[in-house]
Amino acid sequence: MARHSERKRRRREAASFETLTAERMATTGHAVARATDGRVVLVRGAIVGERFEARWTRLRTAAQGELVKVLQASPMRRRPDCEYVDRCGGCDWMHIHDEAQLRLQQQSLEQLCQRAGLHPLPEVVAHRCGPPLRYRQRARISLRVNNGKVQLGYHRWRAHQLVNVSDCLVLAPALTQAFAGLRRALRGAAGEGEAALSLGTGGRVVVALRWQGELPAAAFAEVNKQVETAHWAGAQVWLGDAREPASFGDVRSHVTAHDGLPLVFPSEGFAQPSQYANTLLAQRVAALVAQAPATMLVELFAGCGTITVALIQHADEVVAVEQQAAAVSALRDNLRRRGLSIGTKVTDANAFKLPRPCHTVVLDPPRAGAAGAMRNIIEARAKHVVYLGCDAVTMARDARTLVDAGYRLTHLELMGTFPQTHHFETLMRLVRSNGQRGDLP
Repeated sequence: MARHSERKRRRREAASFETLTAERMATTGHAVARATDGRVVLVRGAIVGERFEARWTRLRTAAQGELVKVLQASPMRRRPDCEYVDRCGGCDWMHIHDEAQLRLQQQSLEQLCQRAGLHPLPEVVAHRCGPPLRYRQRARISLRVNNGKVQLGYHRWRAHQLVNVSDCLVLAPALTQAFAGLRRALRGAAGEGEAALSLGTGGRVVVALRWQGELPAAAFAEVNKQVETAHWAGAQVWLGDAREPASFGDVRSHVTAHDGLPLVFPSEGFAQPSQYANTLLAQRVAALVAQAPATMLVELFAGCGTITVALIQHADEVVAVEQQAAAVSALRDNLRRRGLSIGTKVTDANAFKLPRPCHTVVLDPPRAGAAGAMRNIIEARAKHVVYLGCDAVTMARDARTLVDAGYRLTHLELMGTFPQTHHFETLMRLVRSNGQRGDLP
């Protein structure tokens, strides 16, 4: 800690201090300004058009700025309700009005697509995904025990320091109510870890705790008590490098699908942060697929089936591809509860060779994108591609690969799935143009 403080002090002494004006917003959520020496400075907490004082430090590419004082505020600026906003590294746009967040995200997406050469660009349709606060039904929090004191919360921006919180305004009440039980369970422990929180049976929380250090027997007893008294639906505890967790109660996560029926996941399985986002995204993907019902539809990166169950009625045959065996097992269970059955493949979606003919491909890749899948889509000459992306940069890269091979971007939608942050989901549809070979570029 002393060495960290010394490095921080030296960076401050080496930093430049001057008045800047934000020219635009970066895809990272920072405001982009230009210093007097012409250097680009990225400033967290500033808004396009604002004039402010900043302290900035030179980096290899751009410079990292620290907002010191706003001199001329944007009309988009507001006073955040969160008492931790100046310290917590989580909600980087809580100082921006809700409606303005969506407009800035839309501008960022349009600029990014234009820089990637995706033209002509269709009109971007933006969707708000639920309420701006108390919307998250899934979250990860960090925990640490120092000298017998339990710390629970989020890390500072670009730092290992943990900000201890008693509440979080973007979490559903059931998740924040679990904080007290976690603190009691970790009394007498030593070390650090993280907990994945989600909603399970009866809308009660499911806790998946991974801990590095010491956990006394009393910790497991407290976790069991939280489940037995029905405060938690279930819990899993991984200690150290254990391959199997200690499990208590029903450890499955639940969300409601577009059809009103439940979808069940492993405790750490992937789903969107809110119920509204899960439903809206599945509906919008299905709506784009329905514009050209498929004979053969392949879904890549299918996960536990949040989108899959909405696709089946729009294709004669569906194949779902997912690498994680636990996710595929959950997917099959979710289909079985609906009396449905499709082909499933447990393999890397980026390496999966698409069947020919393949009419439609739907994919929802991780942040790294789907470079391998793009090549396979082109080789299979798939007619329609519906792409849901959580990272606009890799999404634009992948889309450019398809456009260069003769595909045309017909639909572009923005999903505001993460209010109070710069993050969003992007949904696009591409169609292989008639008369184009669709060969690899």
